Amino acid sequence: MRRILQVLLSVSVVCFCNLSNINAKEETIVLAGSDYQGSDPTQSARQVTEILTAMQRDGIEAIDGFLFAGDYTVKLDYNAKDSNEGLTSLKTTVQNVFPSLKEENIVMEQGNHDNSKVGEPIYHSESGLHTFDAYSVYVINEKDYPWESGNQAGSYYENIDVHTANCLKDSLEKLSKENYEKPIFVLCHIPLHITTRTNLYGDGEYGKYIFDVLNEYGKKNLNLFFLYGHNHSKGCENYLGGAAVFLKKGDEIYIPVLGCKHGANMEKGVTYTTETLNFTYMNAGYVGYFKDRGYSDGCLTMTAFKIDEEKVEIARYSKEGIHELKAKGIHANAYPSIDDTLIYESSQIVYLEKSELHKAKDKISEACSSALQIIKEIGIK
Repeated sequence: MRRILQVLLSVSVVCFCNLSNINAKEETIVLAGSDYQGSDPTQSARQVTEILTAMQRDGIEAIDGFLFAGDYTVKLDYNAKDSNEGLTSLKTTVQNVFPSLKEENIVMEQGNHDNSKVGEPIYHSESGLHTFDAYSVYVINEKDYPWESGNQAGSYYENIDVHTANCLKDSLEKLSKENYEKPIFVLCHIPLHITTRTNLYGDGEYGKYIFDVLNEYGKKNLNLFFLYGHNHSKGCENYLGGAAVFLKKGDEIYIPVLGCKHGANMEKGVTYTTETLNFTYMNAGYVGYFKDRGYSDGCLTMTAFKIDEEKVEIARYSKEGIHELKAKGIHANAYPSIDDTLIYESSQIVYLEKSELHKAKDKISEACSSALQIIKEIGIK
């Protein structure tokens, strides 16, 4: 009997140790921002450096990845040469502060000012899925989800957004079938929620196609984080917090009705529907400028994501240091029924949903641990 118990003890120890190694927590740090549009490259580089230095003061000594949600033209034009100069300046600035960052771990998407039709090609990241060791990034470039879609009636922009949503669905379906558990950052310059830019220009008029796909797979088993830029002028989303917007899974979000800039819906005055999020939704952090500072949070910020196998810890930083992830919204006459008073401080933790296979491994680990405890309690040395 003693011999049997000794064997059980050995098996339990091996089992427990192996499963512990599977669940070992190795932290990966990814930074994000958007809109590298100061008055000149020197100012933009200085502002980014100040924010990154604040992160260093808070203990971030090295980073593993960098994501940027578009717009690199410090001249606020639509010239590809200027976009490439800004893109290069931004990468150099980040790598000067964090030399550990490798070129292959940088994802920089296209913004609406990064127009490759004017001049040379722009060297932003390709649309679609980019996979890394601890996370994945799905890039929706501006050409895949154009701004000011309301300036052209008809199906042209709608067809683009439908195609983009279908491509996104194909990728997420594959990851879902693979029981992919790691964070998936969806990098998209144009946001999905309604803003005054939707009313004026049609921004996001057909974004519900993309939103519905993300919400479907967020409800299933994927850990999705939507990061956007673009809305750093005109006070277009002060009702959500201005330069600091962050919404959790389970929060309400206001999505434009399909075709709200044209046709029957606009004539009836119906502009948005209230949806419940099944994923994390936030602006990456504006680093160039933010106008309308007197009405809501207008601080220039970037975001840090600390990833391990169990969770993602999210914090926003300004040059002064840690900054709230979401500021209180300001009442907007354009949306009289929305009263967004939520405030989210940094940092916030999002625990990762696990697949059924992972849950089974966790149960085996717990069983092994319990067996080990029982054997110890009966006095086997």
